[in-house]
Amino acid sequence: MLQITPWSLPSLAALLLALAVLLRTRPSASMPGALALGLLCVCGLVWAFGQLLGSLTTDLDLKILASKVQYIGVAILPATWLLFAVCYVRSLRMLRPSRLAVLLAIPATTIALAWTNDLHGLLWQHVELWPVSGFVGIATVHGAWFTVHVVASYAMVIAATIILRFELAGSARFATARKAVLQAPVAVLLMNALYLSPWNPVPFIDPSPLGLAAAMWILNRGVLQSGLLEISPQVHRHVVERLGDPILVVDPGGRILEANPAAHSKLRPGHPLVGLAIDTVLPTPSFTDPNRGLADDTEVQVGVHTYHVRTTLLDANPRQTQNTVLVLRDITERLTAENELRRVKLEMERLAHTDSLTGLANRRFFMLRLHEEFERARRHGHTLSILLLDLDLFKQINDTYGHDAGDRILVAVAATIQSVKRASDVSARYGGEEFALLLPETDQQGAWSLGERVRERIAATSIDSATGARVSVTTSVGLATSRAPGSDLDGVLIRADRALYLAKHAGRDRVVAATD
Repeated sequence: MLQITPWSLPSLAALLLALAVLLRTRPSASMPGALALGLLCVCGLVWAFGQLLGSLTTDLDLKILASKVQYIGVAILPATWLLFAVCYVRSLRMLRPSRLAVLLAIPATTIALAWTNDLHGLLWQHVELWPVSGFVGIATVHGAWFTVHVVASYAMVIAATIILRFELAGSARFATARKAVLQAPVAVLLMNALYLSPWNPVPFIDPSPLGLAAAMWILNRGVLQSGLLEISPQVHRHVVERLGDPILVVDPGGRILEANPAAHSKLRPGHPLVGLAIDTVLPTPSFTDPNRGLADDTEVQVGVHTYHVRTTLLDANPRQTQNTVLVLRDITERLTAENELRRVKLEMERLAHTDSLTGLANRRFFMLRLHEEFERARRHGHTLSILLLDLDLFKQINDTYGHDAGDRILVAVAATIQSVKRASDVSARYGGEEFALLLPETDQQGAWSLGERVRERIAATSIDSATGARVSVTTSVGLATSRAPGSDLDGVLIRADRALYLAKHAGRDRVVAATD
């Protein structure tokens, strides 16, 4: 006879939730422990189905048959939970056939004894119908093997839970799953313990499926939705611990939850990092700004090392606490290499633009600056002047005192020009014993005055030759000023060169300004 009562609802809920979890484990079938978790769901289905079937009938034989079906799931489910823990932590290769046989020995015996109980009564000594308030249940007196079954089942569930808790204890990424693997078995054990205790308010109904329903709901939300089967914490920890880059897990308040060995050795050697505020380790205000959150792509300085910091949220679910992973890449050597490369590049550019003997700009650089200043002067309507200097009778110095004396004279003249010119002026060795001065925003009168000062200072410059004689030199100066806006650069250079020619032929040691 069929009976429809509320006592069937816990079994129905457990059955539906076990089916839902089973379907959700299918995409993760290749991950460690996924197959075992699927088997656990199948056991839950069988358990819940047997309980549901027994609650719907009033026939004793059918209720006993339902109990036998139910015991297939009841006996194997604790073993699958332990199997899940072992597979998830160690992988299937660690579970040898001999070990699997030992694991399944008691569950297999329990199932065999359930289906042959009429012959020995080791599982149930006595079973009878128990009608209460319109519902027909069964009253059972358990046999000797039932105690073995209960103790073994509880031991496997507790062992599996401890294994999983220890495995997940070191990872903030699996905080939700860590709670779930404790809460799910506790829900089943509490309901089952209530059924077995003398304080069970409804002894004719096994409330264990109610705990099973709660456990399936917890596993669905805490294990599958948290991504526990996406990556094993053993693999995760193995990879993270072997990385040479410091890795930190930080909570929303800026407190460090985890740190890999590289972080301990490189950021604060000999001191613990877990529990510290992130801004005491990485001196960057944006890491602890509650309004901006953790900055991404930031460079920080820790001691003599510079790190590039990359941040990633561990949990994208806005309802969950969003811890953040910081990965620090040491870029000290790269920055050092880049700075050295930049220094070498600047030095090469300087050498390319510098006369190696005098240290002044060379003719190439002088012409580049002349073009720039000339265009600027023409654009803004400014004047611009050029001084071309040629040392007088320089060949005689080389012939009389040697080229070493000549070179020293050139160096002394270059230093004199540098000491007289203004900061905005550009001085250069124009070629051989010729020098040039570019005078931006300078009219002819100003250029004349500067040319005279340079000429006088050069005439007062002297060096000691190898023979001990004092060697000095004079210079002739040609001056030309641009006539903006109608001037052209070549014309200004030609006029300055002509003025220098006139200064030479007028007796040397003088400044001549171009008049045409």
